Amino acid sequence: MALLDIKGLKTHFNTDAGVLQAVDGVDIAVKRGSVHALIGPNGSGKTTTLNVLSGLYKATSGKVVLDGTDITSMAPHQRTAAGLGRTFQNIRLFRSMTALENVEIGAERPGNTMIGKGDEALTERAMEALTFVGLGSRANELISSFSYGHQRLIEIARALASNPTLLLLDEPAAGLNSTEKLELHELLKRIAAQGLTILIIDHDMTLVSEAAQHITVLNFGRKIAEGTAALTLDVKTGAGAFMKDEADARELARTMVDLGTDAGVRTVALLTDMRTPLGLTAGNAVEVDLRVGGAYVVRTPDGAVHISGEVIACDPLRRLTVTFNVNWPQLVEKLGPTLVTWEIEPAGDGVKLTLLQSHDRPISDDILSGGRAGWPAILSSLKSMLETGKAMVIPMQPPQRMLDALKELGIPMPG
Repeated sequence: MALLDIKGLKTHFNTDAGVLQAVDGVDIAVKRGSVHALIGPNGSGKTTTLNVLSGLYKATSGKVVLDGTDITSMAPHQRTAAGLGRTFQNIRLFRSMTALENVEIGAERPGNTMIGKGDEALTERAMEALTFVGLGSRANELISSFSYGHQRLIEIARALASNPTLLLLDEPAAGLNSTEKLELHELLKRIAAQGLTILIIDHDMTLVSEAAQHITVLNFGRKIAEGTAALTLDVKTGAGAFMKDEADARELARTMVDLGTDAGVRTVALLTDMRTPLGLTAGNAVEVDLRVGGAYVVRTPDGAVHISGEVIACDPLRRLTVTFNVNWPQLVEKLGPTLVTWEIEPAGDGVKLTLLQSHDRPISDDILSGGRAGWPAILSSLKSMLETGKAMVIPMQPPQRMLDALKELGIPMPG
C-alpha cells in the first residue's frame, strides 16, 4: 500500500513570457517503508514537486494523499503535523545556535507525539536523533563549527527528531566529498532499516541507484519513466556535447538502453539538448527558481554546491536580486549575507548589464578586494563569450589582503 499517493499533480507559474507548466500531470505512489528516488535533469520539476508536497507551492490541480489523509490544500504546518518532514537543497540551520538546539526545533513540530511530555523529553528525542546521525558527542557545539557535510547530517537529524512518517530529502549529497557521501549512504540505509519512508532527490546517480528501491524520472515537469533497479543515463547533444547531432545521440541512447536491458538491468536514457535552454555555456552551472524565495545555486563542474542563496526580488529579463552565499564556513555568520543584483536594460543596439553587490553591515576594503577583483574577470569572460563564442579563461585566486583580513576575524581559508 502506498504511504504517499500523488495523482495528476500539476503546478504552473505565470511569467511575462506566458504560463510555465512546472509540474505537468505527475502520478507517483511511494510505498510504505521504501526509499523512492525522484530524478531528472536540472529544471525537470523535481524540487518544485517537493515544494508542492510540503505546501510551499500550491498545486494547480491534482491530489496528494499522505497516509490516508488528503493534504492537497493543507498549509505547510498542517502537513508537518500530518507526518511530513523534509530537508532543503540549501541548508537552513540557525548558525548562532548549537546542533542540539537546532534539532530540538524539529522535535517541537506540531503533531509530534513527544509534545506534551515536557522539555526533557523533547531534548532527549533531539539527542537520540543527533546520536543516530553520528554527532551526539558534538551536541553542544555551534553550527558554525561543523563542516558542510556534517551540517547536512544535522539537518537530517532535525527532520528525524519530528518523528515523521514520510521524509523528503532534497539533494542531501549536494556539496559533499566522497567520504561524506559514504557516510550519507550508510545513514540512509540505517534510516530505511527503521521502516521510515523516504522520497529523495539527488544528482548523484550512484547514491540513488544504491539507496532507492524505486525510481521515478521527470523531464520538463512530466513523468517519463519509473521502475525498480533502474539504470539512468544522461545522453547530451548539441554544442559542447560529445554527440553534436541529435539523431546520433538518440541512436546512442537506444543502443545503451538495449545493452542494459539485455544485461537484465532496466535502463532509462535521458536526452539533454545542451542548446536549450542554456545556449552557450562556460564555467559553473547556475540553477535559479525565478520566484521570490526560490533557490539560487551555483555548482562547480563536479556538481558540488559552490554558492547558495535565494531570490529576494525578480523582474524577469530586467532585474534579479539574490542572496549570494559562498560555501565557506563562518563567512556568512561573521560577515552577514551578501546581496547581488543584476540589472539589464537596452543600450542602443546592445544591452547594458549592471551588477551591484551590497551588505547589511560595514565591510572593510581589504575583504571587498576579493569581489572587486573577481567580478570584472567574470564579466569580461561573459562579454568575450557573447561576442566571440569563447569564454576567456582568467585564473582567479582570493587576494592575499582579503585572506589576511579574514584570518584576523578568525575565518580560515576552506581546506
